Amino acid sequence: MKKLNAKQILEIVEKNWSVKNFGDGGWWHIMREFTFSDNVEKIRATKEEAHSKLIAHPDARSGGTLQSKSSEYQSLYNTYHQLPSHYDAMKTEILQQLGLGKVVEVEQVGGSGQGDEYYSVKHFVDHDVYIRTEGWYSSYEGTTWDNGYGEEVFPIEKTIIVYEPRN
Repeated sequence: MKKLNAKQILEIVEKNWSVKNFGDGGWWHIMREFTFSDNVEKIRATKEEAHSKLIAHPDARSGGTLQSKSSEYQSLYNTYHQLPSHYDAMKTEILQQLGLGKVVEVEQVGGSGQGDEYYSVKHFVDHDVYIRTEGWYSSYEGTTWDNGYGEEVFPIEKTIIVYEPRN
């Protein structure tokens, strides 16, 4: 995969997402525009089969914690939960087709009870690029992303001093 800079990443993002869907992390609306490999269907079928085995196990209907169930059930449970979802497989394939690779939302601030400030920082891991998209939040309208697709930001470690009473 060719390493992209922030400007190139934002150009791809702007061609494929609305600002709102990019800010909110929405993928469904662009999924219908892509052709997926047989691998996505295999992942869906594998996850579905693992789910069927999990819910068919006698321990699935018994009470108690996961630790109190049989090791066979725990193994089925762990297998199911470690498999990617059909949605995640589709998302991964879209990002690969677009040349964006793995994308992780590393910070999201705002929403109900957090004031009107709202932003999301996404890390394009394969390119080591961070994009911060800013907007605002209101309980009446939800999140509005009217400041564009964002800009490149850089992680900077800061040390702060706080004052607290001694116990």
